[in-house]
Amino acid sequence: LPAQSLQFIEQGIWHYYYNTGDIDTLREAYPYVHRYLSIWETKDNGLVVFRSGAWKWTDWGPQETIDYPAIQNALYYSALVSAQKMAKAIGDDTHMAFYDRRIKTLKKAYQKEFWQDGFYSSQPKELKDDRANAIAILFGLAEPGQYQDIVDNVLIPNQFSSPHFEWMVYQAMAKAGRYDDALERMKQRYGKQVNNPALSTLAEYLPSGGTENHAWNAPATVLSQHIAGIEPTSVAWKTYKIMPNMAHLKYVKQLVPSVQGDIAFGINRNDAEIMMTLDTPRNTAAVIGVPKQ
Repeated sequence: LPAQSLQFIEQGIWHYYYNTGDIDTLREAYPYVHRYLSIWETKDNGLVVFRSGAWKWTDWGPQETIDYPAIQNALYYSALVSAQKMAKAIGDDTHMAFYDRRIKTLKKAYQKEFWQDGFYSSQPKELKDDRANAIAILFGLAEPGQYQDIVDNVLIPNQFSSPHFEWMVYQAMAKAGRYDDALERMKQRYGKQVNNPALSTLAEYLPSGGTENHAWNAPATVLSQHIAGIEPTSVAWKTYKIMPNMAHLKYVKQLVPSVQGDIAFGINRNDAEIMMTLDTPRNTAAVIGVPKQ
């Protein structure tokens, strides 16, 4: 499963270290990360040679809508960026030239090969994949000036992804500043599950089906990170920020169980005032933003 292996480098290993500060595990994992990334061949233009692996599965949803080349290159790019961060964290500069070269050439080639004047696609007449376009924003391949076109042309009208990628679509929309649109899409896609009294968890498929509590089903992290606006700004939550983006909501309550202790935040607003409450762990520092509205 090449796609999931690449995801695991960024969304598994790097995020685990950044949230916990467990440098020993990072030191043990890093050599395997670099070795795996090294076996990927690249074309003359810097894009990767597609790897099918034992199973090229990338996401559920209609298979004919999946833009495999665009997704696999974006995932490889994210893995390179995260591997370089790992190397810096453990003080190993052996492979820096390898990362610098591949990151630079892949980003340039991605824009040239896949950008279609409003969205990314390897086959613009056939494919407008919400997954590929979301991670182009999320992983830094898209430029900020392209965000709004991507959201309007793809992420709002096209809903092909399964829960495996769906939460990344919301993250990309939030990164583009489209918080209301992200929440609206979340309601459209998860409404049936949320309103189903037979389900106490979120299922593997949309609108429902498969296992009834699937590990990759992560819309709640988007609410915590982008709506409540709570995220670390240094390793192991020694510093963090709270920048609420409430969209249409009037009240948000969020608890984050960080390795430093529980962060309990609430924000309540009406036409006259905003009330914010925060219980923060000892020995941490937070930057807190008050919504301008």
